[in-house]
Amino acid sequence: RYNFQSIVNKPKGAFALIKALQYNSTINELALCRIGSNGVMSLVRALEHNDIAITSMDLGRAIHNERGYTSAGNEVAAGFANILLSKTSSLETLNLENSGIDDAGAAALARALKKNSTLKSLVISGNRVGSDGTVALAGALRCNNTLSSL
Repeated sequence: RYNFQSIVNKPKGAFALIKALQYNSTINELALCRIGSNGVMSLVRALEHNDIAITSMDLGRAIHNERGYTSAGNEVAAGFANILLSKTSSLETLNLENSGIDDAGAAALARALKKNSTLKSLVISGNRVGSDGTVALAGALRCNNTLSSL
């Protein structure tokens, strides 16, 4: 388990780490914070286009209070929704706490949860999810038999 929450707190460091993950198959848990939406989206792209065997991703506060916070949060949620829909996804734990996600981001995650069979824990507390996003997530729970913590 590698925890970079206090080490990698600048986008430059995050980009270097993400690039290294494309060639490393032994790291399976990753925790990053304050890397900004560009750093998080680089990570999403790396996960989408490479066979990176991360099972636990903690991105709580990775883009917290950034300009464009909600649109960035929804972009991150949509990116992870695509990863969860991938047949090669090994993600079991995803923390997107305090990431600016609103109903649109929650709806994207809900669509993925309907088909995903690997994710066991999703943390989205501290976001701006309202009743529409909650309804979408509740609908996804009717179809998902893997998620045990929300």
